Amino acid sequence: MKKVTNIRTYITVIYLLIGYLLHGYDFSWKLNTNEILRVKSFVKQNIYTNNTFVKYVEILNKASIDVKSISTVSGRKYYGIEGIFYVFSKDYSEDVEFKLDETHISKYVMEENGKMSISKEFIMPVVRDVPVFVKRDIKPGDEWFFRGKEFHKIGFTELFDLVEIEFNAHYKFSRTTNIQDKEIAIINIKYGFSDYFSRTKIIQYLSGASEIEYYWDIAEGKPYYMKENYFFNALYKNGISIIYSGSSESSLEIVNRLKEDEKKEVISKVQEALKKQENIEVLSSENEINITIPDIVFDFNKYTIKQEFIKTLSNLAEILKKYNQADIIVEGHTDDIGEDEYNLKLSQLRAKEVAKILINLGINPNRISYIGYGETKPKVPNTSPQNRAKNRRVEIKLIWGK
Repeated sequence: MKKVTNIRTYITVIYLLIGYLLHGYDFSWKLNTNEILRVKSFVKQNIYTNNTFVKYVEILNKASIDVKSISTVSGRKYYGIEGIFYVFSKDYSEDVEFKLDETHISKYVMEENGKMSISKEFIMPVVRDVPVFVKRDIKPGDEWFFRGKEFHKIGFTELFDLVEIEFNAHYKFSRTTNIQDKEIAIINIKYGFSDYFSRTKIIQYLSGASEIEYYWDIAEGKPYYMKENYFFNALYKNGISIIYSGSSESSLEIVNRLKEDEKKEVISKVQEALKKQENIEVLSSENEINITIPDIVFDFNKYTIKQEFIKTLSNLAEILKKYNQADIIVEGHTDDIGEDEYNLKLSQLRAKEVAKILINLGINPNRISYIGYGETKPKVPNTSPQNRAKNRRVEIKLIWGK
Protein backbone atom coordinates (compact mmCIF):
# COMPACT_ATOMS: atom_id res chain seq x y z
CA MET A 1 0.00 0.00 0.00
CA LYS A 2 2.84 2.38 0.85
CA LYS A 3 4.49 1.69 -2.49
CA VAL A 4 1.26 2.50 -4.36
CA THR A 5 0.88 5.71 -2.35
CA ASN A 6 4.43 6.73 -3.27
CA ILE A 7 3.73 6.05 -6.96
CA ARG A 8 0.60 8.19 -6.75
CA THR A 9 2.63 10.95 -5.10
CA TYR A 10 5.22 10.81 -7.86
CA ILE A 11 2.51 10.95 -10.52
CA THR A 12 0.91 13.95 -8.79
CA VAL A 13 4.27 15.74 -8.63
CA ILE A 14 4.91 15.02 -12.33
CA TYR A 15 1.49 16.37 -13.30
CA LEU A 16 2.07 19.48 -11.21
CA LEU A 17 5.49 19.93 -12.79
CA ILE A 18 4.09 19.52 -16.31
CA GLY A 19 1.32 21.97 -15.49
CA TYR A 20 3.90 24.47 -14.27
CA LEU A 21 6.12 24.02 -17.31
CA LEU A 22 3.16 24.32 -19.67
CA HIS A 23 1.50 27.28 -18.01
CA GLY A 24 -0.43 29.54 -20.32
CA TYR A 25 0.55 32.96 -21.68
CA ASP A 26 -1.59 35.98 -22.36
CA PHE A 27 -0.34 37.32 -25.69
CA SER A 28 -1.13 40.95 -26.49
CA TRP A 29 0.51 44.04 -27.96
CA LYS A 30 2.00 46.44 -25.42
CA LEU A 31 2.73 49.79 -27.05
CA ASN A 32 3.30 53.32 -25.78
CA THR A 33 3.52 56.77 -27.29
CA ASN A 34 7.16 57.37 -26.33
CA GLU A 35 8.53 54.74 -28.70
CA ILE A 36 8.71 54.31 -32.44
CA LEU A 37 8.71 50.74 -33.74
CA ARG A 38 10.91 50.21 -36.77
CA VAL A 39 10.61 46.96 -38.68
CA LYS A 40 13.24 45.92 -41.22
CA SER A 41 12.62 43.07 -43.62
CA PHE A 42 15.20 41.60 -46.00
CA VAL A 43 13.67 39.79 -48.97
CA LYS A 44 15.31 37.45 -51.46
CA GLN A 45 12.98 36.82 -54.38
CA ASN A 46 12.92 34.91 -57.67
CA ILE A 47 10.59 36.09 -60.44
CA TYR A 48 9.19 33.88 -63.21
CA THR A 49 7.13 34.94 -66.23
CA ASN A 50 5.09 32.20 -67.93
CA ASN A 51 7.13 29.61 -66.00
CA THR A 52 10.44 31.04 -67.25
CA PHE A 53 12.95 32.44 -64.76
CA VAL A 54 13.39 36.19 -65.29
CA LYS A 55 15.47 37.56 -62.43
CA TYR A 56 16.54 37.43 -58.82
CA VAL A 57 16.04 40.56 -56.70
CA GLU A 58 16.94 41.68 -53.21
CA ILE A 59 14.49 43.98 -51.45
CA LEU A 60 14.66 45.85 -48.16
CA ASN A 61 11.40 46.94 -46.57
CA LYS A 62 11.42 49.42 -43.69
CA ALA A 63 8.42 50.51 -41.68
CA SER A 64 8.34 53.13 -38.92
CA ILE A 65 5.31 52.66 -36.68
CA ASP A 66 4.40 55.70 -34.60
CA VAL A 67 1.81 55.21 -31.85
CA LYS A 68 -0.14 58.48 -31.70
CA SER A 69 -2.90 57.53 -29.24
CA ILE A 70 -4.00 54.83 -26.81
CA SER A 71 -7.61 54.32 -25.75
CA THR A 72 -9.49 51.70 -23.75
CA VAL A 73 -13.00 50.51 -24.65
CA SER A 74 -14.75 47.74 -22.68
CA GLY A 75 -11.44 46.71 -21.14
CA ARG A 76 -9.62 46.44 -24.48
CA LYS A 77 -6.79 48.70 -25.62
CA TYR A 78 -6.80 50.34 -29.04
CA TYR A 79 -3.72 51.95 -30.60
CA GLY A 80 -4.00 54.80 -33.11
CA ILE A 81 -1.05 54.32 -35.44
CA GLU A 82 0.59 56.36 -38.17
CA GLY A 83 3.21 54.61 -40.23
CA ILE A 84 5.60 55.31 -43.05
CA PHE A 85 6.67 52.40 -45.24
CA TYR A 86 9.73 52.35 -47.50
CA VAL A 87 10.51 49.81 -50.22
CA PHE A 88 14.14 49.56 -51.38
CA SER A 89 15.92 47.35 -53.90
CA LYS A 90 19.42 46.86 -55.26
CA ASP A 91 21.31 45.07 -57.98
CA TYR A 92 22.84 42.35 -55.84
CA SER A 93 25.60 41.68 -58.38
CA GLU A 94 26.87 45.29 -58.51
CA ASP A 95 25.66 47.47 -55.65
CA VAL A 96 25.96 47.70 -51.90
CA GLU A 97 23.61 50.71 -51.85
CA PHE A 98 19.84 50.25 -51.69
CA LYS A 99 17.71 52.40 -54.00
CA LEU A 100 14.46 53.79 -52.60
CA ASP A 101 11.64 52.64 -54.91
CA GLU A 102 8.43 53.48 -53.04
CA THR A 103 7.24 55.45 -50.02
CA HIS A 104 3.79 54.97 -48.51
CA ILE A 105 1.99 56.64 -45.62
CA SER A 106 -0.61 54.73 -43.62
CA LYS A 107 -2.99 55.26 -40.71
CA TYR A 108 -4.90 52.58 -38.84
CA VAL A 109 -6.25 51.45 -35.49
CA MET A 110 -4.97 48.20 -34.00
CA GLU A 111 -6.51 46.29 -31.12
CA GLU A 112 -4.22 44.84 -28.48
CA ASN A 113 -4.76 41.36 -29.97
CA GLY A 114 -3.37 42.56 -33.33
CA LYS A 115 -6.58 43.02 -35.33
CA MET A 116 -6.48 46.12 -37.58
CA SER A 117 -9.06 48.62 -38.81
CA ILE A 118 -7.66 50.34 -41.89
CA SER A 119 -9.16 52.27 -44.78
CA LYS A 120 -8.67 50.93 -48.32
CA GLU A 121 -7.05 54.22 -49.34
CA PHE A 122 -3.89 52.93 -47.64
CA ILE A 123 -2.06 50.06 -49.33
CA MET A 124 0.35 49.43 -46.46
CA PRO A 125 0.77 47.19 -44.61
CA VAL A 126 0.20 44.58 -47.31
CA VAL A 127 -0.46 41.77 -44.79
CA ARG A 128 -3.12 42.65 -42.22
CA ASP A 129 -4.38 40.91 -39.09
CA VAL A 130 -1.28 38.72 -38.82
CA PRO A 131 -0.61 37.81 -36.13
CA VAL A 132 -3.87 37.97 -34.18
CA PHE A 133 -3.96 36.37 -30.74
CA VAL A 134 -6.96 34.72 -29.13
CA LYS A 135 -8.12 36.10 -25.78
CA ARG A 136 -7.20 33.24 -23.45
CA ASP A 137 -4.17 31.67 -21.82
CA ILE A 138 -2.22 29.99 -24.61
CA LYS A 139 0.02 27.02 -23.86
CA PRO A 140 2.76 25.46 -26.00
CA GLY A 141 1.04 23.14 -28.46
CA ASP A 142 -2.16 25.21 -28.62
CA GLU A 143 -3.58 26.04 -32.04
CA TRP A 144 -6.09 28.57 -33.32
CA PHE A 145 -7.40 30.12 -36.53
CA PHE A 146 -8.07 33.75 -37.40
CA ARG A 147 -9.05 35.57 -40.58
CA GLY A 148 -6.38 37.73 -42.19
CA LYS A 149 -6.04 39.82 -45.36
CA GLU A 150 -3.53 40.70 -48.05
CA PHE A 151 -3.99 44.01 -49.89
CA HIS A 152 -2.13 44.45 -53.19
CA LYS A 153 -1.52 47.09 -55.82
CA ILE A 154 -0.91 45.04 -58.94
CA GLY A 155 0.01 46.38 -62.34
CA PHE A 156 2.01 49.28 -63.71
CA THR A 157 2.60 52.98 -63.10
CA GLU A 158 -0.70 54.19 -64.53
CA LEU A 159 -2.70 50.99 -65.05
CA PHE A 160 -3.17 48.91 -61.92
CA ASP A 161 -5.73 47.17 -59.71
CA LEU A 162 -6.18 47.35 -55.95
CA VAL A 163 -7.33 43.98 -54.66
CA GLU A 164 -7.97 42.54 -51.21
CA ILE A 165 -7.90 38.82 -50.50
CA GLU A 166 -9.02 37.18 -47.28
CA PHE A 167 -7.58 33.97 -45.87
CA ASN A 168 -7.85 31.79 -42.79
CA ALA A 169 -4.50 31.71 -40.98
CA HIS A 170 -3.55 28.70 -38.87
CA TYR A 171 -1.50 29.39 -35.72
CA LYS A 172 0.41 26.96 -33.53
CA PHE A 173 2.28 28.01 -30.39
CA SER A 174 5.29 25.76 -30.81
CA ARG A 175 7.48 26.48 -27.78
CA THR A 176 9.36 29.13 -25.85
CA THR A 177 13.07 29.84 -25.93
CA ASN A 178 15.50 32.29 -24.34
CA ILE A 179 17.29 34.81 -26.56
CA GLN A 180 19.45 37.52 -25.00
CA ASP A 181 17.74 37.00 -21.63
CA LYS A 182 14.30 37.43 -23.22
CA GLU A 183 11.55 34.81 -23.04
CA ILE A 184 10.53 34.37 -26.67
CA ALA A 185 7.48 32.48 -27.92
CA ILE A 186 7.86 30.73 -31.26
CA ILE A 187 4.60 30.66 -33.20
CA ASN A 188 4.15 28.90 -36.55
CA ILE A 189 1.72 30.62 -38.94
CA LYS A 190 0.48 29.19 -42.23
CA TYR A 191 -2.05 30.46 -44.73
CA GLY A 192 -2.96 30.23 -48.40
CA PHE A 193 -5.39 32.02 -50.70
CA SER A 194 -6.74 32.10 -54.25
CA ASP A 195 -9.35 34.23 -55.97
CA TYR A 196 -10.69 35.18 -59.40
CA PHE A 197 -11.55 38.79 -60.27
CA SER A 198 -14.19 39.76 -62.83
CA ARG A 199 -14.43 43.53 -62.36
CA THR A 200 -10.74 44.39 -62.40
CA LYS A 201 -8.91 46.03 -65.31
CA ILE A 202 -5.84 43.84 -65.68
CA ILE A 203 -5.63 41.12 -63.01
CA GLN A 204 -7.65 37.94 -63.45
CA TYR A 205 -6.45 35.54 -60.76
CA LEU A 206 -4.27 35.61 -57.66
CA SER A 207 -3.02 32.79 -55.49
CA GLY A 208 -0.39 32.47 -52.83
CA ALA A 209 0.83 30.79 -49.69
CA SER A 210 2.99 31.74 -46.73
CA GLU A 211 4.76 29.86 -43.94
CA ILE A 212 6.02 32.05 -41.09
CA GLU A 213 8.09 31.31 -38.00
CA TYR A 214 7.19 34.19 -35.69
CA TYR A 215 9.26 35.06 -32.62
CA TRP A 216 7.27 37.02 -30.03
CA ASP A 217 8.78 38.85 -27.03
CA ILE A 218 6.36 37.81 -24.29
CA ALA A 219 7.29 40.37 -21.64
CA GLU A 220 7.58 43.32 -24.04
CA GLY A 221 4.44 42.42 -25.98
CA LYS A 222 6.13 43.04 -29.34
CA PRO A 223 7.57 41.06 -32.26
CA TYR A 224 11.21 40.06 -31.95
CA TYR A 225 12.04 38.34 -35.24
CA MET A 226 10.30 36.65 -38.14
CA LYS A 227 11.27 34.48 -41.06
CA GLU A 228 9.00 33.56 -43.94
CA ASN A 229 8.86 31.46 -47.08
CA TYR A 230 6.23 32.52 -49.60
CA PHE A 231 4.81 31.90 -53.06
CA PHE A 232 2.65 34.32 -55.03
CA ASN A 233 1.12 33.88 -58.51
CA ALA A 234 -0.57 36.65 -60.52
CA LEU A 235 -2.40 35.80 -63.77
CA TYR A 236 -3.16 38.84 -65.93
CA LYS A 237 -6.09 39.10 -68.33
CA ASN A 238 -3.69 39.30 -71.27
CA GLY A 239 -2.52 35.76 -70.47
CA ILE A 240 0.78 36.64 -68.75
CA SER A 241 1.53 34.77 -65.55
CA ILE A 242 4.04 36.14 -63.03
CA ILE A 243 5.25 34.05 -60.09
CA TYR A 244 7.11 35.49 -57.10
CA SER A 245 8.89 32.97 -54.89
CA GLY A 246 11.15 33.87 -52.03
CA SER A 247 12.03 34.21 -48.39
CA SER A 248 12.32 37.06 -45.93
CA GLU A 249 13.78 37.77 -42.51
CA SER A 250 12.40 40.60 -40.36
CA SER A 251 13.47 42.18 -37.10
CA LEU A 252 12.17 44.92 -34.83
CA GLU A 253 14.06 47.72 -33.15
CA ILE A 254 12.62 50.22 -30.70
CA VAL A 255 13.60 53.83 -31.39
CA ASN A 256 13.00 56.43 -28.72
CA ARG A 257 11.20 59.51 -29.96
CA LEU A 258 13.74 62.25 -30.62
CA LYS A 259 13.47 64.95 -27.94
CA GLU A 260 14.06 68.62 -28.71
CA ASP A 261 17.28 68.87 -26.72
CA GLU A 262 18.59 65.71 -28.43
CA LYS A 263 17.63 67.10 -31.83
CA LYS A 264 19.50 70.35 -31.10
CA GLU A 265 22.56 68.36 -30.08
CA VAL A 266 22.55 66.37 -33.34
CA ILE A 267 22.07 69.52 -35.42
CA SER A 268 24.92 71.27 -33.62
CA LYS A 269 27.32 68.38 -34.23
CA VAL A 270 26.31 68.07 -37.89
CA GLN A 271 26.81 71.82 -38.42
CA GLU A 272 30.22 71.62 -36.78
CA ALA A 273 31.23 68.74 -39.07
CA LEU A 274 30.13 70.69 -42.18
CA LYS A 275 31.27 74.18 -41.19
CA LYS A 276 34.03 74.38 -43.81
CA GLN A 277 31.58 73.79 -46.66
CA GLU A 278 29.61 76.85 -47.80
CA ASN A 279 25.85 77.04 -48.45
CA ILE A 280 24.92 73.85 -46.56
CA GLU A 281 21.56 73.98 -44.77
CA VAL A 282 20.60 71.87 -41.76
CA LEU A 283 16.88 71.89 -40.96
CA SER A 284 14.67 69.71 -38.76
CA SER A 285 11.10 68.50 -38.46
CA GLU A 286 9.48 65.86 -36.25
CA ASN A 287 11.91 62.93 -35.91
CA GLU A 288 13.90 64.08 -38.96
CA ILE A 289 16.97 66.19 -39.73
CA ASN A 290 17.56 67.29 -43.32
CA ILE A 291 21.00 68.29 -44.64
CA THR A 292 20.94 70.16 -47.97
CA ILE A 293 24.18 70.17 -49.99
CA PRO A 294 24.48 72.35 -53.12
CA ASP A 295 25.67 70.86 -56.39
CA ILE A 296 28.92 72.83 -56.24
CA VAL A 297 30.45 69.69 -54.74
CA PHE A 298 30.10 68.12 -58.20
CA ASP A 299 31.67 69.15 -61.48
CA PHE A 300 29.21 70.43 -64.07
CA ASN A 301 26.97 67.64 -65.38
CA LYS A 302 29.05 65.08 -63.48
CA TYR A 303 28.18 62.81 -60.58
CA THR A 304 31.66 62.25 -59.14
CA ILE A 305 32.29 64.31 -56.01
CA LYS A 306 35.11 66.81 -55.95
CA GLN A 307 38.03 65.56 -53.91
CA GLU A 308 37.99 68.50 -51.50
CA PHE A 309 34.47 67.55 -50.40
CA ILE A 310 35.42 63.98 -49.44
CA LYS A 311 36.92 65.27 -46.18
CA THR A 312 33.64 67.02 -45.36
CA LEU A 313 31.71 63.81 -45.94
CA SER A 314 34.22 61.97 -43.77
CA ASN A 315 33.54 64.40 -40.91
CA LEU A 316 29.80 63.91 -41.39
CA ALA A 317 30.17 60.11 -41.40
CA GLU A 318 31.92 60.19 -38.02
CA ILE A 319 28.91 62.03 -36.56
CA LEU A 320 26.38 59.69 -38.22
CA LYS A 321 28.10 56.63 -36.74
CA LYS A 322 27.28 57.92 -33.25
CA TYR A 323 23.55 58.05 -34.03
CA ASN A 324 22.98 54.56 -35.34
CA GLN A 325 19.25 54.65 -34.59
CA ALA A 326 18.78 57.05 -37.49
CA ASP A 327 18.09 55.75 -40.98
CA ILE A 328 19.67 57.73 -43.81
CA ILE A 329 18.13 58.54 -47.20
CA VAL A 330 20.21 60.41 -49.79
CA GLU A 331 18.10 62.31 -52.33
CA GLY A 332 19.32 63.81 -55.61
CA HIS A 333 17.62 66.85 -57.23
CA THR A 334 18.17 68.96 -60.35
CA ASP A 335 16.73 72.12 -61.90
CA ASP A 336 14.44 72.09 -64.96
CA ILE A 337 17.11 72.69 -67.60
CA GLY A 338 17.62 69.67 -69.85
CA GLU A 339 15.61 66.55 -70.65
CA ASP A 340 13.54 65.00 -67.88
CA GLU A 341 15.08 61.55 -68.32
CA TYR A 342 18.63 62.94 -68.26
CA ASN A 343 17.95 64.98 -65.13
CA LEU A 344 16.43 61.97 -63.37
CA LYS A 345 19.44 59.79 -64.21
CA LEU A 346 21.93 62.45 -63.12
CA SER A 347 20.12 62.97 -59.80
CA GLN A 348 20.12 59.21 -59.16
CA LEU A 349 23.83 58.89 -59.90
CA ARG A 350 24.73 61.81 -57.62
CA ALA A 351 22.64 60.47 -54.74
CA LYS A 352 24.07 57.00 -55.25
CA GLU A 353 27.63 58.34 -55.23
CA VAL A 354 27.11 60.14 -51.91
CA ALA A 355 25.54 57.01 -50.39
CA LYS A 356 28.43 54.87 -51.68
CA ILE A 357 31.03 57.19 -50.16
CA LEU A 358 29.26 57.23 -46.78
CA ILE A 359 29.21 53.42 -46.81
CA ASN A 360 32.92 53.34 -47.67
CA LEU A 361 33.47 55.68 -44.72
CA GLY A 362 31.91 53.15 -42.35
CA ILE A 363 28.13 53.70 -42.40
CA ASN A 364 26.19 50.42 -42.19
CA PRO A 365 24.76 49.71 -45.70
CA ASN A 366 21.46 48.62 -44.13
CA ARG A 367 21.00 52.13 -42.70
CA ILE A 368 21.43 54.04 -45.93
CA SER A 369 19.64 54.28 -49.27
CA TYR A 370 19.39 56.67 -52.19
CA ILE A 371 16.83 58.01 -54.67
CA GLY A 372 16.89 60.52 -57.52
CA TYR A 373 13.96 62.84 -58.15
CA GLY A 374 15.34 64.81 -61.08
CA GLU A 375 13.46 68.10 -61.43
CA THR A 376 10.20 66.85 -59.87
CA LYS A 377 10.75 68.29 -56.37
CA PRO A 378 12.12 71.83 -56.69
CA LYS A 379 13.02 73.63 -53.48
CA VAL A 380 11.94 76.95 -55.04
CA PRO A 381 10.35 77.82 -58.44
CA ASN A 382 12.75 77.51 -61.38
CA THR A 383 12.29 81.16 -62.34
CA SER A 384 15.84 82.52 -62.12
CA PRO A 385 19.48 81.37 -62.22
CA GLN A 386 19.67 81.86 -58.44
CA ASN A 387 16.62 79.67 -57.84
CA ARG A 388 17.84 77.00 -60.22
CA ALA A 389 21.12 76.87 -58.29
CA LYS A 390 19.14 76.15 -55.10
CA ASN A 391 17.28 73.32 -56.80
CA ARG A 392 20.48 71.59 -57.90
CA ARG A 393 21.23 69.79 -54.67
CA VAL A 394 21.66 66.58 -52.68
CA GLU A 395 19.69 66.13 -49.47
CA ILE A 396 20.75 63.75 -46.71
CA LYS A 397 17.82 62.91 -44.46
CA LEU A 398 18.34 61.45 -41.00
CA ILE A 399 15.12 59.72 -39.96
CA TRP A 400 14.29 58.43 -36.47
CA GLY A 401 10.68 57.58 -37.30
CA LYS A 402 7.65 58.94 -39.05
